[in-house]
Amino acid sequence: MAKKNSMAAVGGGVLMLIASLLYLYVGYTWYSSGSAAGAWLTSTQFFGPFVAAFALIAAIVLFFLSIGVMTGRMPSDGRGMGDRTWSFLMFIGIAFLIVTAGGAWFYWAVIAFVISYIGAIAKNM
Repeated sequence: MAKKNSMAAVGGGVLMLIASLLYLYVGYTWYSSGSAAGAWLTSTQFFGPFVAAFALIAAIVLFFLSIGVMTGRMPSDGRGMGDRTWSFLMFIGIAFLIVTAGGAWFYWAVIAFVISYIGAIAKNM
């Protein structure tokens, strides 16, 4: 039984790694495309740069978090970051949806959110 749980955690970590790479790709292409803001990001005005910075930093954190899940260093029993994974994934998803809303990368951000959420579910099985 323990072997099955560890394989599910590794699979969840791999899915979260794929999602983090997709988030990083979306963030990089969004930033380098020259369009500094999507529809929702321009409406936030003052908070726009903070939302964009949070989205990109959170994608980097998700990358390292997924590596921790794959190597078994992050416990899935609720200790440490394990109990905050769900809210973290919701915040990173909302931040990327705000950043990419109205643009071509919006659907890629949604796909990355779904993949990361499925990875977190698999991690906790």
